[in-house]
Amino acid sequence: MFDLKELQSLACPDSNANYQALANDCFDYLCRTAGTDVILYSSLWGFWTCSRLAKKTYIDRNFPRDFSLDMEPDNGWGIEFDGNTYVTFGPDEKNGEQIIFRRCFRGIEDHDRLELSQKFLHSLELFWVENRKAFCCLDGNADITQVISRYDFPVDGKPETVITIDREYLDRYMALTGTVLVTKFAFEKYIGLYPVWQTKPNIVYTKDYSVSSNSQPGASELNGLVLFRSATTKAKLVSQKKS
Repeated sequence: MFDLKELQSLACPDSNANYQALANDCFDYLCRTAGTDVILYSSLWGFWTCSRLAKKTYIDRNFPRDFSLDMEPDNGWGIEFDGNTYVTFGPDEKNGEQIIFRRCFRGIEDHDRLELSQKFLHSLELFWVENRKAFCCLDGNADITQVISRYDFPVDGKPETVITIDREYLDRYMALTGTVLVTKFAFEKYIGLYPVWQTKPNIVYTKDYSVSSNSQPGASELNGLVLFRSATTKAKLVSQKKS
């Protein structure tokens, strides 16, 4: 279950924390929380994550060694002048679907604008409920159910954001669209200046994650990609609907 206080303690540990183990603790938290609530995005320094959907066929063929989808949230649609004419551009959705969009506007300094894919929201029949700071839907009893939650809070005077989604709804969407959630993460834990590592990073590849890690007394870091696959199937959902 998603625990905001635990996340904050991992992202902003005190000086007595075991920094040599903290990066691994962050990865454990990310995977453990995903049983009920998947973190789609976190701008927290030391606990940065961003997720996108990838076609299962692409993942089965290319992950992890040949994975090349752009994971940055700054991609979006636009029109620009190339020196000769105006051209349109947008994120590559041939092999997946970007769901988090971070937009910055010149002259506005307070906060990056975070938006979610309209295709994603419409397909899940979600709508924004301001007093909950969440995208919600109506259940079978017409009660409001919170699905995608946004948490905004200051860290050292700077606004940071975490976005989570209820795993049941994510699984349903992935099963019906033939996709897998890919989460890019970067966990860096140290006090003071960035450390000079005494050893080479340890790199591990499996069918569900690719991780580069390093640790030494007083510091640790861990970054890479992790997959979250649907716990259900399209056939099961069809069967449930028919019954």
